[in-house]
Amino acid sequence: MVVVLKIMPEKPASIFLLTIIFLLSFVTSVDARDSNSDPLGSEPGLFENEYVPQPEDIWKEDKHIPMPDFPDDENLLQVNIDAVKAPYKYYIDEKSLSIGEDDVVRYIIILESRTGVRNTFYEGIHCAVNEYKVYAVASGDKLKPVRKSEWRSIRMSHFYRLDLRRNFLCNKTGMYPNQVDEIIQRIKYNTQIGE
Repeated sequence: MVVVLKIMPEKPASIFLLTIIFLLSFVTSVDARDSNSDPLGSEPGLFENEYVPQPEDIWKEDKHIPMPDFPDDENLLQVNIDAVKAPYKYYIDEKSLSIGEDDVVRYIIILESRTGVRNTFYEGIHCAVNEYKVYAVASGDKLKPVRKSEWRSIRMSHFYRLDLRRNFLCNKTGMYPNQVDEIIQRIKYNTQIGE
């Protein structure tokens, strides 16, 4: 590598010498690298403490998710959903509330219309990634598993799921689930995360 420097008579000699030393040290360090090495500097050992995800660190949903019993009215907790003119009353089945080893909060929720018609779902919310999944829907007085159910983002239009996640199911950071007892207390006494 050839370095051409234009000597400026108005600059002091000490700055000129420092510039030459800096450029020579740079050229030497570039030439000292193996020409076959990775140009991004990611060869092993370059970053001693660099974190490399291991297969066990990647989140996996629990393999066996038991189907809860169909809810009895005596186990329903009315949830005060923070939405303007919510078209339904919302109930969580206290007995179905669980937190898996995968940190997913699972529950049966009932949406009851003003005319008393009920829609019942068995769902899960994964706090850390703001996603939900519907595992089953009611068919008569039984829960029927949903085929090929997938995780979906909780959007603003899913206001009851958004409110459940934000105010009842997940902790202040939104990354981890609250304990089941705390979720039940929050629903019973309508105490939200900021209170």
